[in-house]
Amino acid sequence: MNTYLYNSFFPSPGLPDDQAVERIRELIHTLSPARVIVMRYLFSFLNHLSQYSDENLMYPYNLAICFGPT
Repeated sequence: MNTYLYNSFFPSPGLPDDQAVERIRELIHTLSPARVIVMRYLFSFLNHLSQYSDENLMYPYNLAICFGPT
């Protein structure tokens, strides 16, 4: 993924939430099907981890710190 597309996923400050969501939806539609599949798998995995946060101490904030930069 090129830098331009990466930066596009961060909405402009002050953009209403509904417009930001629509913008991200449009960007996802530009991705290849393989990338969308990997994203779905990753988000599913992170959701699964957060469901057991009482046991593994990986609360959503901790997950964001660990996986956000990557």
